[in-house]
Amino acid sequence: MTHPERRESDLVLPEGLEAGVVGGISVVAVYLIPDMLSGDWIRTPAELGGVLLGLSPQDVPGERGGLVAIYTLVHFAAWAIAGFAGRALMRLAQRRPELRRVPPTVFGVWLVASVMADLWIAGHGLPVTHLWAGSLVGGCTFAAFLIWRHPDALRAH
Repeated sequence: MTHPERRESDLVLPEGLEAGVVGGISVVAVYLIPDMLSGDWIRTPAELGGVLLGLSPQDVPGERGGLVAIYTLVHFAAWAIAGFAGRALMRLAQRRPELRRVPPTVFGVWLVASVMADLWIAGHGLPVTHLWAGSLVGGCTFAAFLIWRHPDALRAH
């Protein structure tokens, strides 16, 4: 029995956590750059932290550090969970080639869910945050990392 090629990263975290960190940081970059250019580098995480707590934009306090902390914890926890799930799907696709279409299908569902979340947030009166853009960039870097680690998982055998 041959073992599929598996590449190692230089990180020392469990693979699912590595994938989640890669995806999460790339999403941060998508929003941090425009926020910094606007002069309010914590605008997006503060607004999304407010959404998590059910606050309207008018109710977000002047001191937003707590909202940023809450959102950051939720953001990276969600990406860590996604990382472990993504790793499990890639390993499943590696072991059972007939399931190699499952990871790309889940990725597509994730993007649709991001658009739906964008619409939900817009319904709360927040400026359009384009969650789909962050999800696309984060998802692509996340997927690229997992494909790099499991290059045979999506190939027909």
